[in-house]
Order: sequence, then structure tokens, then C-alpha cells
Amino acid sequence: MKTITPISHVILASLVLLFGPTIQTQAQTMVTGTLAYWSFENIGTFYSSSTIGKFSTTAAAYGETTNTTTKTMSGNTNGILGSGAYLDFNNVTGYVNGGYTPGTGAGWGSFTNSGHNALILSTNSSTLTQGMSIVLNTSGYDSITLSFDYRAGGSTSTAETWFYDNGTQSGQLDTFSTTAAQAGNWYTYSKTFTLADLANQNSLTLSLTYLSGAGGGSFSLDNLTITGVSMIPEPATWTLMTGGLLVISVLWLRKSRAG
Repeated sequence: MKTITPISHVILASLVLLFGPTIQTQAQTMVTGTLAYWSFENIGTFYSSSTIGKFSTTAAAYGETTNTTTKTMSGNTNGILGSGAYLDFNNVTGYVNGGYTPGTGAGWGSFTNSGHNALILSTNSSTLTQGMSIVLNTSGYDSITLSFDYRAGGSTSTAETWFYDNGTQSGQLDTFSTTAAQAGNWYTYSKTFTLADLANQNSLTLSLTYLSGAGGGSFSLDNLTITGVSMIPEPATWTLMTGGLLVISVLWLRKSRAG
């Protein structure tokens, strides 16, 4: 039997050393899915200058049903991957779902402004440090992106903080603010969080707390969206090419041995 020549050993060893590690590397594809969404369009009574509006307690075609007993609003169901997401307003002291004069008390309800049908959290000095919560499922996702349109009411600066709680770990996610000059205008917030405590959770709570602002002020949200982000490994082109080169090398060595 003919033995493998030293040069063949060198070629094979070189290929393994050069391309071997590449076989174990994989490219990754980003996969996203909307886990929860609220458009705040399911309105029962519209906002007016004298009365904060009410969201409907009857389900629309896309969900977003308000329950005044549990003080919750179900998530939008139109093309949403997640199920069971809802808004919780039990930490807002005051009126439940509108029906009161703006600036006279704390609570939450429907707000209409500059083309936005939105959620308004009306505050006073007794309700600072309180806010609403989002409860959702992030199973199968490595990180989440939180986005929404927002508006502060009243000629004052405000500060709001997002917190998280997965039942085991909890903490602060992010704080953002508005200045007095920004009051009355709409802005967009969007940020991705890669914290491990948020990933793959059957039940994750995100809480928005109104930390500071003038009594009788307000904070409004629209197009509230939570998107899951997951990185899926897949074979890379270079991996396949390297595998092909190794196969060719082995076949060439076998042919040399047979010869």
C-alpha cells in the first residue's frame, strides 16, 4: 500500500489549520416579531377640551378592549405574534378610563391631538411616581425594542422612567425627559434592550413611571410597540466553501494513496 507523501500531510494539515475554525463559525440572521402593540383607536367617547375621553369596553376587530373592573386594556391582535399582552393601570390613583375634566384630577383615558388618538395619563402632585404597566410574553426572543410616540402636557419639564420585573429580577431600564419648551409637541422614542432579564420570559412587566412634572400635567402615548429580536444561526457561505475544499483534499489524498 502506498503511503501518503509528506507534502500531502502538509497540505492537509494546512487546510485544517487555516479553515477548520471557520467550519464552527456561523452567520446569524436577525428575526423580529411584534409582541405587543396599541394604536389606541378603539374609542368609546372622544376627548374634548372639557372632558377626557373613554376607551371602548367593547372589543374592536383588532382588540384593545378596556376593562374598567380590572383597570386593564388588552393588546392589539392585528398581526401580532404575542398573545395575552395587556396594559395595567392599577398603579394609577384616580379616575378610571376618562370622563373627567383635564387638569382637575389624576387618572387615565383617551386623548386626541394633532392627528393622534392616544392614551393620556393625567397627573397631579399625589400621583407622581405612579404609572402604568405592560405585561407580555418574550419567549423565544433575545432582546426587545420598545417604541412609542409621546407628548407632555403643561409648560413644565417632565421625567419618566421604564422599569422591568420578570418575577425574579427587577430593575430600571431607561429614563427620558421632556423640557418645558417641548411641552405640547409629539416626539418618538425607540430603543433596543439586550438585558438577559428581559429575554425568554413567559411573563415580563414593563412599567412606565411618571417621576416629575407639574401637578395637573399629563403624559400621552401613541403607537406603543414592543418588538422581539432574535439572532438565528445559519451556515455561512464561507463555511460551505471551506467544507468543499476539505472534501476535495480528502478525495485527492485517497486517490494518491490508491495510486
